[in-house]
Amino acid sequence: MNMFTKKSEAGGIENGIQSETISASSLSSGPTTSPSSTSKISPTPAPSQRPSSSRESVSGSTIISSDLTIIGNVVSKGQVTLDGTIQGDMHCASLVVGENGEIDGGIIANEVVVHGRVTGAIRGDRVMLQKTAHVEGDIFHQEIGIEMGTVFDGTLKRTDKPTTMVQKPQINKVQ
Repeated sequence: MNMFTKKSEAGGIENGIQSETISASSLSSGPTTSPSSTSKISPTPAPSQRPSSSRESVSGSTIISSDLTIIGNVVSKGQVTLDGTIQGDMHCASLVVGENGEIDGGIIANEVVVHGRVTGAIRGDRVMLQKTAHVEGDIFHQEIGIEMGTVFDGTLKRTDKPTTMVQKPQINKVQ
């Protein structure tokens, strides 16, 4: 279901969603709805009002865009796609460093795919260096793939458990 729609010329409902018209002058007083619309739409409950499941929530995917620079360590339980810059260590389940992505620090992940630039050690069960990758640092891996055209300056070390030999980076939580 599409959650964002345009108001049709006649107003009312389009794509099954009640449309709202919001102008700059109405932002302080709130949105107005078309008076001709009579269907009721129940809003999505806030996260605190949603029913909780009996198991932990499944980790999602995070995208760090090209306009973002993070100074400090990053820890995620899910997949991370990096198109921006991280100046610190990265610890996640799966990491894709895009062509514009840069990491100045170590990487610990089960799966690492590098298209961009990494300066630091990589520890991963499966590591793939694509032809646009530029890596300066040692790689500890179970499986490795290096595409022709990759720039790599470091050593390769095959090990059975490359991600369990290192302690997770410390994170200072902001309160």
